[in-house]
Amino acid sequence: DHIYRMDVNQMVAFHRAQEADVTVAARPVPVSEASDFGVLAVDATGRLYTAGETASTDFPAVQPLPLGATGGFDGFVTRFSPAGAVQFSTRLGGVEDEGVRGVSVAGNVVTVTGTAYGAAFPLVNAPGVACQPSDAFAASFNVASSTLLFSSCFGGSLNDEARGHVTDGAGTTWLFGYTDSKNLPVLN
Repeated sequence: DHIYRMDVNQMVAFHRAQEADVTVAARPVPVSEASDFGVLAVDATGRLYTAGETASTDFPAVQPLPLGATGGFDGFVTRFSPAGAVQFSTRLGGVEDEGVRGVSVAGNVVTVTGTAYGAAFPLVNAPGVACQPSDAFAASFNVASSTLLFSSCFGGSLNDEARGHVTDGAGTTWLFGYTDSKNLPVLN
């Protein structure tokens, strides 16, 4: 999502010389800055998922999630075929700012984590949950049907950010990140 900062002519020349179907450019950055650049995942069939945040008013939508109004910065997820064609692309957010910091895929189910900065973040199958400003979030959706399966916020009274996640063999998603909240809900 930061390709505009580089001279793409060198990458295009390399791509053509290699007769590649897809070329991905990367630049090493310190771990502390890595989450500022979006994230990538590849599924078992070689499809590439990229995620991050955008404030673009003309962000490409391909089979998007039916979320209604979004605004400011929103999280996004885009899936590319192994040949580089966009197969799915959606924004994720409410009327405030949101950003995706982690993405994983299992079959057609994509799970993303990040931070929601407002109370209007879309919640699905999360009874009794209300987003507070600057809460961590996790969301899972089916890209084949453009259906949001689960979406919830997690946090205390101050800043709480999910910087990524892992999903175990039982299907439980574990968030990791940081908090400034002294009242973050904990168990055990």
